[in-house]
Amino acid sequence: MRRRSAPVSFLFAGAVALSMLAAACSSSSAPGAVSSQPGGQAASQPVVSLPSMAAVGGGSCKVTISGGLTASWESKQDQASLLVSYWLSPAAHAALGGSGENFLMNCQGTAASISLYTNNGTSAAMFPEAAGSYVIPAHGDDIQPGTVSALFTTKDDSLWNISEPGTFGVTALDSKHFAGTFQFNVVKLGDDLKPTTTTATVSGTFDLACTTNSCK
Repeated sequence: MRRRSAPVSFLFAGAVALSMLAAACSSSSAPGAVSSQPGGQAASQPVVSLPSMAAVGGGSCKVTISGGLTASWESKQDQASLLVSYWLSPAAHAALGGSGENFLMNCQGTAASISLYTNNGTSAAMFPEAAGSYVIPAHGDDIQPGTVSALFTTKDDSLWNISEPGTFGVTALDSKHFAGTFQFNVVKLGDDLKPTTTTATVSGTFDLACTTNSCK
């Protein structure tokens, strides 16, 4: 069985969180409303109001891939683009089981897609609301809190590993937007899941808008 290279426990949790937030945006009741239980009975517990998401066009990410694979695209921000824990209300942060501070960013293109996310155990001190530089671990590296993992997938279902440590640079992270750059090298895997001689460099920039109703 083929396996993707990146550890994705937080990625899947974040994807679920993004789905929950998007669903809440499209179908949630007004703040302070009560939920309905089977039989039409109103729930007695207060409802946590999850954040409303930014409209399409609130920001974008741009990607260029060169080498053994070539592609480029600009992906406009939508409901599945970004989750930043700093932008959640305390109640929503707790409801999603968050601890520490982290983010999940998806940048989808016609040829490939990229997901970037902080690794489990990352604290606010390791990933503050400020400019900074972070390591993207290579396949097989010991994944540490405070690093930013990348998941790179192509639409032709070929498999690629991150071949050496890359960089993730934050130029701005505040209550309104999240901006920066990333770059990493990948190697294509053969049918035997061993690295081939086909390599590529993935570079990108992003400037994404705050996605909650708590933006200042």
